[in-house]
Amino acid sequence: MTTNNPSHPKNRRNLLGAAITMTRADGGLACKTYATFDGGYTWHDSVFPEQVTFGGADPQVAFSPHGTAYFAALTKVKDEQGRTRSALYCYRSEDGGRSWGKPADLGYSYDHPQIAVDDTFGRFAGRIYIGVLYGRDYSLGVFRSDDDGRTFVGPVKVLDGQGIGVNVSQLMVLSDGTLVMTYGDFQIDPSKRRTARESSDWLVTSKDGGVTFSTPTKIVTSNTPADENPAARLDTVPAHAADSRSSQYRDRLYRAWTDFQAGKPRVVFSYSADAGKTWK
Repeated sequence: MTTNNPSHPKNRRNLLGAAITMTRADGGLACKTYATFDGGYTWHDSVFPEQVTFGGADPQVAFSPHGTAYFAALTKVKDEQGRTRSALYCYRSEDGGRSWGKPADLGYSYDHPQIAVDDTFGRFAGRIYIGVLYGRDYSLGVFRSDDDGRTFVGPVKVLDGQGIGVNVSQLMVLSDGTLVMTYGDFQIDPSKRRTARESSDWLVTSKDGGVTFSTPTKIVTSNTPADENPAARLDTVPAHAADSRSSQYRDRLYRAWTDFQAGKPRVVFSYSADAGKTWK
C-alpha cells in the first residue's frame, strides 16, 4: 500500500500507481506500475524484467518536487553465489511513469518498504526516504537519497524489536522537513500469538534528515484478534497521512486502523495536532 501523493507536481493529471498482479507466465505475483496522463481516463502499465522473471511484492510509488517518479519494490534475484534472494530495488522515471531506467539496488533481505519524499522548501528538500524491516532482531531502518534516487545511503538503524516483532507502517514528512515514521509491534512467540489480544503502534521522528531518530512515542494500544480467530484476516496495517500544506491544520497527522473492541471489528480514526505527541 502506498499513501503518498501520486500526482506530478507540475501536471496533476499525471497520476501514478502500483499494484501486485498475477501476471507472470506461471500465474505468480509480479509488481507493475500504472501511469495516467489524462486524470485517470486511460492508464499505461509498465512491466519490469526482474518482476516478470522472479516475481515481487510491496510496491511503492512517489513523485519528487521536480517531477521524477519513483517505484520501489521487493523482487527475487540471483546473488553472487547463484542463490535466489529477495532484493529491494528503486526505479526512476523522468517521463511521468511511461518508462523506467535501471534500478538502484538497495540490497538483500528487506521487507515492507515505505517511501516518502521531502517536498518542502527546507534544507532536506527533495530527499527520498525508504523505511524498511530487516534482520533477525526485527530491526527498522531508513535509507535516504540526495541525488534524485540514483543512489542511497543506509539503512540507518532506528530501533529493533527487543524480543517482539515490529514493522514499519508509514513514513511522512512535515512542513519543516521533520521525518515521521510510524510502526507497530506484534507477538512473534508462536505460543503467545495464540492468545495475544493487544498490539501497539508507535512513532519516531528525525529532525536531521534521517540521520538520527527520537525515542519512540506510543500512539495507541489496540485490541487484536488471536490467530485462531477467523476475523484475524480483517486486521490491517494502519493508514496515516500528514497535512504539510494547509494553513489551518498544517502538520496535523491523521490515522485510521482496525480495532477489535469487545471482539467486534471496528474502523477507528484519530488525529494529532502536535506532530504525534498526543492523539485525539
